[in-house]
Amino acid sequence: MRLTILLLCISLGTGFFTPPVIGQDRTSVTLLTGDPGSDLYSYFGHTGIRVTDSVRGTDVVYNYGVFDFNTPNFYLKFIRGKLLYQLDVFSWDNTLREYLYTGRRLTEQPLNLDPQTKARLLTFLQRNALPQNRSYLYDFFYDNCATRVRDVFEYAAEGALSYPADSSHNDSSSRTFRDALHRILQPHPWTMFGIDLLLGLPADRLMDYRHEMFLPDALSANLTRTTIDGTPVAGLPEEILPASPSPVRSGSYPLNPTLIFALLALTAMASVVIRPGWWPSVADRVLDIFSGLGGLLLLFLWIGTDHGAVKTNLNILMLNPLVLVSGLWFSRPSRVITMLRMVIGSLALAAGSVAPMLPQDIHPAAACWGIAVGVRLLSRAFSEIPEHEA
Repeated sequence: MRLTILLLCISLGTGFFTPPVIGQDRTSVTLLTGDPGSDLYSYFGHTGIRVTDSVRGTDVVYNYGVFDFNTPNFYLKFIRGKLLYQLDVFSWDNTLREYLYTGRRLTEQPLNLDPQTKARLLTFLQRNALPQNRSYLYDFFYDNCATRVRDVFEYAAEGALSYPADSSHNDSSSRTFRDALHRILQPHPWTMFGIDLLLGLPADRLMDYRHEMFLPDALSANLTRTTIDGTPVAGLPEEILPASPSPVRSGSYPLNPTLIFALLALTAMASVVIRPGWWPSVADRVLDIFSGLGGLLLLFLWIGTDHGAVKTNLNILMLNPLVLVSGLWFSRPSRVITMLRMVIGSLALAAGSVAPMLPQDIHPAAACWGIAVGVRLLSRAFSEIPEHEA
């Protein structure tokens, strides 16, 4: 998700490995969870499965968050949601060095698997890591580096995996995918705003206990309450690496997107009454260009890509690509252009004004943006009506 929202996972390093021999007395399997980092791609954390064979001396990490930069047409495939991610296997030493370098906290959880379940899990991982099996089509919510690990446990348990019927351990039992992202992105208000703009109605679907595991920290927490024949799949996390001390980035600083776009909306409304000279026409051009181009991006993501999370995006009511046409400067705009401005402006103003009532969770900054666009388009349209009547 760059569509910025799709770089959930990244490769942790490279390393030659020898596949462990499946022997239940000598092979340990644990769940690794990396905390969010300071870079955009690492905001959501990471998940891996560590397999240690004490007899052969191998210690490797199975990582489902890898992609190949040398893929033909890499950027085009990435933008269109057609880039294949893959499972790769890295040495534990390289994984540890990566987290030491980035200063991120790393935890490990023992897995309570009986010998048969562990054998099925190890066999599946080894087969899945083969070149012909390792690739998969990434999906932000339903098929990523964390959900793949969840699915491995489901396969190994052969239907015996049991999830709690509720999500009472969370803040709300009716939490959506977007809510879960907001929890992670709270310290990064501009990133939250950008991702909220790009995500459509699919992000506002309610999650059940299983779907919550699309985020690595939720996978870690939920597996402690997920059972096989009454036994929790995972024990409590134990810290392997602490986080390096670093300044905490706060999301409460003044220049946040909601404040900026609220001022924009207030300025647009004031310009209708005050009529302060020439500058609104210049500001209109800038607003038209950014709003129209934003609308084109949303439309392209909706109909031109395979990213399911960005479909049916109601933000397009406020960032309408037709603003590029209706907002063009005309010395004497035609009736068609005037009517187009009225229709698009009315939609933008209405959507921005009633944003809390829409089925999609609209970011307050986007709502203010829509109000600003609507007010300015309607102001220009109504000022042109007397010319047409004359």
